[in-house]
Amino acid sequence: RKAAVHLCAVDPTLGILIKRLGVTCVPTRENSNKELSDNGAFLSLVKGVVFQMISVQCGNAIMERMLNVVKPFTPTSLLAVPEACMCGGQASDGSKNVGLSRSKYGFIRGIASAFASGELSLAQLATLSDRDCCKRLCALKGIGEWTAGVFMLHFLNRPDIMLYGDLTVRMAIRDLYNLSARYHGAAPAETRVADAEDFPDTHATRHLIDQVAEKWRPYRTVVNH
Repeated sequence: RKAAVHLCAVDPTLGILIKRLGVTCVPTRENSNKELSDNGAFLSLVKGVVFQMISVQCGNAIMERMLNVVKPFTPTSLLAVPEACMCGGQASDGSKNVGLSRSKYGFIRGIASAFASGELSLAQLATLSDRDCCKRLCALKGIGEWTAGVFMLHFLNRPDIMLYGDLTVRMAIRDLYNLSARYHGAAPAETRVADAEDFPDTHATRHLIDQVAEKWRPYRTVVNH
């Protein structure tokens, strides 16, 4: 409620949309049903890696198989599972494996090792600013700004996250504020593939987005959710 009032007051354009569609309830630590522990954080980051560059359907299938193989789903348990069960063609017993690519498997093992060794923990991440938390996560192979941002938004429930790298978010802001014309004078592209080329994630487009989104602080998560 407080976020909606603020956003409507500072941005009439966004206010019209909010009054028409409402505001999605953003979970907080108090109303979230996530496991707020190292294991919960590990699972969230693993999902972020798994879903990179694949469809939701494929990502869900891989996660379902992984959760059936890694029991309980903890960093230590995952590290104990043979690579053949996680990626490649078939497991050593001829059964279908989880289906991870070798690169994603390596990234996930790296995350698991960081948690298992104590190098990374939820307690540590919780004390960091948004900027430092993003930097810490991006220091792990396989995690970029988008994956770190999604983790901070959906798992850590940070209230002021801006997902510049999210194509859907970027295109929605571009269209609502006619940023494409300000970027290069072109009409919006007609296809999703062309969208990415028309308004890519660059310093120039981020600057245009910031000109719009700066006034949304400290509730940018609500707009990105």
